[in-house]
Amino acid sequence: MKEDLKAVGIECVIDKVPADKYLKPESIAKCHIFISGWVADTGDADNYLEPLFNPANFTDFTGYENQEVLELMARAKTIVNPEKRIEMYKRIQEIIVDDAPWVFLYHPQSGFASHKHLAGVRLSSLGKTKFDDIMIVE
Repeated sequence: MKEDLKAVGIECVIDKVPADKYLKPESIAKCHIFISGWVADTGDADNYLEPLFNPANFTDFTGYENQEVLELMARAKTIVNPEKRIEMYKRIQEIIVDDAPWVFLYHPQSGFASHKHLAGVRLSSLGKTKFDDIMIVE
């Protein structure tokens, strides 16, 4: 990434920060750019967006603030119909991507293979393989 940025005229100095200090507000405040990822602990869209794109949360590390996004997130939480709720969160995400408070580099995907002698292969609601119940069967 450093070489890619240099190719477009952006010189980077990498300052390595210990893991226990990486997400501290004082560490984030010292930099112009940082690398981060997010894994939500539920499958709900709000759990991905609210912590990262609401300035009331300490985890909104970029300081992103868009009043329309905040209003839509508040409304989305009240929607019971799952299809309508998903559509609202799609709209919220479109606005955030258009605003580009981040450079979205990639989104990992999970996959698995199966075999007739394997049983219990399942993915969690977060797309993670659950190994607890996998068994070899004859």
